[in-house]
Amino acid sequence: MGFGNCINYRQELGVGLPIDVDKGRPLVIAHPAAGIYYHSSMSLFEDTKHPFLHVMVDYGDYYPNTYPYVVDCANYALYHRLPDSSLGHNVFRKASISTPHWQMHVIGEAYEFLSKAPPLDILYVDWFTWLDEFIVKPETSFCDMMSHYIHKIRDGGLIIIDDKHENIEQWNNYPKERTKITNDSEIEYLCHIEWLGTNWQDEMTTYSAKVLKVHHNLESKLGQKNWFEEIKKWFWTSIPEFALNKSQIEKMIENKQEESIHHLAVTWNDWHDTWRDVYMDLERPVLQPIPPFKAWPRNSYLEYLKWLKEHPKLLFEKLQKRTL
Repeated sequence: MGFGNCINYRQELGVGLPIDVDKGRPLVIAHPAAGIYYHSSMSLFEDTKHPFLHVMVDYGDYYPNTYPYVVDCANYALYHRLPDSSLGHNVFRKASISTPHWQMHVIGEAYEFLSKAPPLDILYVDWFTWLDEFIVKPETSFCDMMSHYIHKIRDGGLIIIDDKHENIEQWNNYPKERTKITNDSEIEYLCHIEWLGTNWQDEMTTYSAKVLKVHHNLESKLGQKNWFEEIKKWFWTSIPEFALNKSQIEKMIENKQEESIHHLAVTWNDWHDTWRDVYMDLERPVLQPIPPFKAWPRNSYLEYLKWLKEHPKLLFEKLQKRTL
């Protein structure tokens, strides 16, 4: 049994992604240059019941709370905006899901950002223009591209190639056997996967992708890297609670702290007050998406804090006071 609920087609039909997941921290997935197609990768991980950070990097601001809006058939918004990251990136969560997760949208050039960011567990790709400048020759194009980023994917991590653009040969000519692409790293094709999820219009869709595993030479610097400590750096700058210490988390639990949202996030009360005030003055009211009532389902934020308390290695250590 793999991770999650996708169908994988290996020698035998299986379920889940072929990856070992550290139960002591959130998974980190990046989907660069996704546009509004980030729902494909989101749907692959949203039902795994394991915390995850979902990182988008694109030139455009494809936020779920801006046009064309991510709403259901009744015009209810599916995402709520959380406090920004410490670097100013917009962060959202799907309000119906109790699993702790954070979808961070970075505006910028994908390679420039990701090459300087901490490492990933999984790189999910459907559009390769952010890497295709590294292609040396057509017959080795995939390996040429990945050789410039593979050091930022942890040992045992995955490269997931969405089938959306499988007709573009230079993006999909990955080797079918385990292949060395740098002095310290290899990639190995594992399987084809399929799963069900919703698209940006909240329509049920079948997605599919190819899965490759990353291997680093155990005798190299990458093979000896402490991936937990390296990947943990994502959380301190992206998620406010991770920048606290254990005693602060315990205090929040004791006080039954409610979740925070962004100070500019439109709440259900904001929407309702506006609707009530202007409805009678308009022949036809403007039907903006109806915000979720809460950013987290009932009690799920408190459960998240308890989970964080049980994993203190993710938190800042309490600074010791200096004595004279």
